[in-house]
Amino acid sequence: MTSKYQIVLCDSCIVIELFRLNLWEQIISSFEITISSTIVDEVSFYIDNQQNKHNINLKKYIDDKKIKEVSVSITLIQNFYQKFDPSFQDRLDPGETELLAYLFDNKNNDIKICSADSIVFKILGKELMSENSISLEEMLPNNFPKKQIRKQFTKKFKEQYLQNGLQFFDV
Repeated sequence: MTSKYQIVLCDSCIVIELFRLNLWEQIISSFEITISSTIVDEVSFYIDNQQNKHNINLKKYIDDKKIKEVSVSITLIQNFYQKFDPSFQDRLDPGETELLAYLFDNKNNDIKICSADSIVFKILGKELMSENSISLEEMLPNNFPKKQIRKQFTKKFKEQYLQNGLQFFDV
């Protein structure tokens, strides 16, 4: 686990998984979590291991200044899309697109993006921005049981697709 001052852009699946693992509060106290407006609208619940539904109110965390919300303009998204072949756009969901557009507009090694989607890491690898990535596993406390982490949330998954993006960009 790293410092509170590291800014982490989290996509929907990361937010949901942190709630599912009952680690949301711990992570938001350890990292400066930023989510996009689309993610605020998308994430409204999670299902726990016993298949019980739990509501999530991200607006409350934003209002309480525990996390930050960013809104990305259409122009910024269009500028981001112009960097890549149009065929990849269908592989990104709107929340990931907003976060990547924000990251590309604010290139800074202190900003990381956390996702469980291979296309996000391929893009970062292709653009030589591996240092702007972090896996959910890397954010977790050191004493957290690694066997509870699903494949798409691991450091190994992240590194595999960063490397894949470096070698070629097959979307």
